[in-house]
Amino acid sequence: MNNQKPQLHSLSITYCGGCGYEPRAEALAFAVGREFGVRVDLHKTVGGLFEIDAGEERIFSKMMLGRFPHDGEIIDLLKARYSSHNSRSADDVIKEQLSRMSKKEQAKGDASQCRQTS
Repeated sequence: MNNQKPQLHSLSITYCGGCGYEPRAEALAFAVGREFGVRVDLHKTVGGLFEIDAGEERIFSKMMLGRFPHDGEIIDLLKARYSSHNSRSADDVIKEQLSRMSKKEQAKGDASQCRQTS
């Protein structure tokens, strides 16, 4: 049985420029690039988006979760999925992150809305 994890080749962050998410996207791109040595492509759009894709796989969606990723969440998720040195699964990482959030935080999410529509 092959337990080897897939390799992370690139990451893509699509973010809303009208909402001012660019600094957040740039900081995450820098952190991921430093940690994994991969290229991170940034795509500016509108509509309140903050979506993260590893190759063809969506690994985070602000639109679906109603919040931004927590500090270290994306790095932990990527390590769980792509690092052969980490035995935790990505699902375990997500469950751990959610357990750290208070019920109020989980229910509220990030309620900010994009004011730019085009």
